[in-house]
Formats: sequence, structure tokens, C-alpha cells
Amino acid sequence: MNDSLATEEVREFLLKEGLAEALCIEIERRGSSLYIPSLDTTLTPVVHKLRGTAVGIDFYLSSNAREKQFRDYCWGAGKDIIASVEMAVSMFSDCFMDGYQRICKNDVSDSFTTEFAGSEHCWNVAVSDLVGLGKRERSDTADSSVYWDALKDGLIRRLGNQKLAYVKVYAAKFPDQTIGEVRLDDVEIPELSAIVREMAGEWNAEQFASDKQFFFIAQDSKTIIPSPYDGEEGFRKMRSAVVQYLNLFKAADTQESYDRLYDDAVFLLGDETLAAECSSFLPEIAAVHMFGNKVTVSDKIEIRFEDGRTQEVYLSQLTDYAKIDVCLGDIISMGDLGEQTDALWNELVGYSSIYSAISNAVDAGSNIEDLMLTNTIYNVGRGFVIR
Repeated sequence: MNDSLATEEVREFLLKEGLAEALCIEIERRGSSLYIPSLDTTLTPVVHKLRGTAVGIDFYLSSNAREKQFRDYCWGAGKDIIASVEMAVSMFSDCFMDGYQRICKNDVSDSFTTEFAGSEHCWNVAVSDLVGLGKRERSDTADSSVYWDALKDGLIRRLGNQKLAYVKVYAAKFPDQTIGEVRLDDVEIPELSAIVREMAGEWNAEQFASDKQFFFIAQDSKTIIPSPYDGEEGFRKMRSAVVQYLNLFKAADTQESYDRLYDDAVFLLGDETLAAECSSFLPEIAAVHMFGNKVTVSDKIEIRFEDGRTQEVYLSQLTDYAKIDVCLGDIISMGDLGEQTDALWNELVGYSSIYSAISNAVDAGSNIEDLMLTNTIYNVGRGFVIR
């Protein structure tokens, strides 16, 4: 059996019976995806190339009601491929889907209020079951709240005006390695990952042990501030604006044209905040995708206004940041910029502060892997609004 055929067979097994049986929920097949009517959610499994009997599966979910995309990667290793698939599906069902169904049913375990950009926001949290593998002795408890209690304050500081944020927590201990990973909307938060890594480091595990858990943090609809870039229509509007900005950037082939790039973008886009965000964030986003696995980049930034005011925020708090990231990825993958795509991508990276810091550090004899990039400052115009 060739690898491509085996991968296709696993996908068909998931779509025909594997997921329906594990989730115990009504599911409708729609091509290569499954629709879950009770959750108004589309689920698409993507099976990675098999390695022996081990199986890795990405589960992509799209929530129509919450206008949100999710991803959960699960791995299984058993005596045969079916056993491995069942292990991966069980992990997905018992962890991610457990928490997701709880937030959809408003089965919450914590509530709190935050303030961001002068507005109050109310939140509810659903904590999934804590799924562990392997044996270990631990000084903390295996209670489902152990990670939420440790990470709560750091996560609250990173909330802005999101409708729904999801957090993956993964801890693992090997004989010679300790892993801690916290991802907010699938973006790793180094500061919080270090907390989980320290917690796992205290385990006494002979071989291998791991924990996995999800938090779903939903904002009360009464405190959500609408954005002109919400929903499918809003995404298309932002995507079009990002394409316009990239074309301006591509055309700025002299110092004079580059110096007026920001003003031209404000005029063309009709949104000074989005123009500033494109100018500031697109090079950094491209650099994170290029170097993100090699360097550690802090998610805290400083916004500096023309009048001298400064404000520290976390990137996850900015409503537009993640959307711009998605737009850029879609524009690149769809080839909107044609044959100039690769050149433009490299030029974007070259204008980033991340690339500059890496170049300076390497020139000074440092290793990329040892770098921790912090204190990124963005200068913005008078009309910029933190949102």
C-alpha cells in the first residue's frame, strides 16, 4: 500500500464513521468535511503522511456562529493504523471537542471582566477535560483547573475585543527533555509556555508523560465592539485593502515613493488605523513566519503616538492583527501578486525589525536560536486608534 493511498483511506474512515462514533453527535458529510448542525460548525480532518503505524491528524473547524477558525493537531501510535487513528480521535474528542461543546452550551467554569482601549469587556471561560498520557509523580494536582489557575492572569492580560479566543496547553516530560507550550489562537506565547514547561519539569516521569487541555474564552455579546472587518464581507474588505497596500509597497521603488507610502496608503484605504497596521505589521508577520521556529519573539509591543503618548499592548489584543495575518497568508497562497510574490515576500521580511535584529545579532556572533526579541516599538500617526 503506498503512502498516499493509506492517507486517503484514513481520511475516508474518519469521514464515514470514525469521527461520528467518537463524537456521539449528529454529523452530515459534505464532501471532504463534516457539518455538525447542533454546533453550526464544519469539521475537516487532514491526515499527514503515515510513519509506520503512527498517525498525525490536523482537525480544522470553522464556526459559522462565532466567525472563528480553529485547529487541533492530534497524534496517535498504536499496534496498527486503526488503533493509532482511534487514539488521535479520542484525544481530539476528549480534549478540544469537550471544551468546544461546553462553550457552545455556555457550560462555563469562570467569568471575569477586563478593560481595553477605554471599554469594558465581559468574559466566560469553558475549560476542557485534562487529558494525560503516561505515568508521572507530580507535586501539583491533576485537577482540570491546575493550568487555568497558573495561566489565568497572563491570559487575561492578552484579551482585547475578541469574540472568542481559544487556548491550547501542552506539557510533556521525556527522560532528557521537558516541553511546555501555550498557544492563544494557535500562536505560541513564550512567556506562558515557560510557566507550563517549569510545571512539567517538576514531574518525576520514568519514560514519557504529557498533559493536554484547551480553554475557550468567549466575550459576552453585550460588550463586543463591532468591527468593519467582521464576518465574510468584512474579511473580503480587509483582504482587498491588504492587496492594495501590498501593491503600493511593491511600487515604492525609490526612497521618495517609500517615504510617502504611509500617506498614500491612508488616502487609498480610507482607514488610517488599518494603513498604519499594514505598514507596521505586514513586515513583522512575514518575518515571524520565516523565522518563528528559530527565534523567540515576544508578543508585547509598544505603540508610540505622534504626540509622545505610548501604550504597551499584546498583539492578541489588537482586533485587526490576526485578521491581517490571515489575509496575508491567503493572498500569498492564492497568488494574487503573481510572479512577484517571492520577491515581495523577501522584501517585506527585509523591512522588518525582526530581520534587522537577527542580522545585527548574527553579525555580532550570536546564534539565532539564542535570541529573544522584545520591546518592539511601532510609531503611528495622530489618527491611529487602538482597537
